[in-house]
Amino acid sequence: MFSKIYQTFLGWAQKKQASFYLSLVSFTEAFVFPLPPDILLIPMCLGNPKRSIFFSILTTVFSVLGGCVGYLIGIFLFDSFSKEILSFVGQKNLIDVKKSINEWGVFAILISAFTPLPYKVFCIGAGLGKLSFLQFFLGSVIGRGLRFLLIGLVIYIGGVRIEKYLRSSIEYLGWLILLIIFLIYLKKLGFM
Repeated sequence: MFSKIYQTFLGWAQKKQASFYLSLVSFTEAFVFPLPPDILLIPMCLGNPKRSIFFSILTTVFSVLGGCVGYLIGIFLFDSFSKEILSFVGQKNLIDVKKSINEWGVFAILISAFTPLPYKVFCIGAGLGKLSFLQFFLGSVIGRGLRFLLIGLVIYIGGVRIEKYLRSSIEYLGWLILLIIFLIYLKKLGFM
């Protein structure tokens, strides 16, 4: 099951328009798209390890640009579209993020940009919380840059070995990832 999905992603990564789609996903993920750019970045890097650094920089640039759109939504559009924005990101999430930004400032952005935390919520929250644009931008560039360049560098250095390992372990890894997602979902519903 997962090997077929893996092969599909590797196939997409070889297409001529792959860089365009990576840029588009990276840009929109930072303020609206639900899936992280890693799902395209990793197969693209594995499919062409020598271009891993280029793909990582491309992902970083467009993710930060999309984050800037999220920041601007928080500043200029929240009052007009608060109902829609809150239904999209969740009121509790936005309140928690705003508290984090007020308490931690640029470090909240840096952490959300590097980790699997919902970067888009932090982008909108940074604008809403009136974090200075310079702090927001620097936190985003550093956090996103570290995250995506780390992926690119690891694959650039060990691409063939990593790809062989993934190919042989993809079923186990796929089920493990699904289990983790399921457990997170159960915790979110309050069953754990």
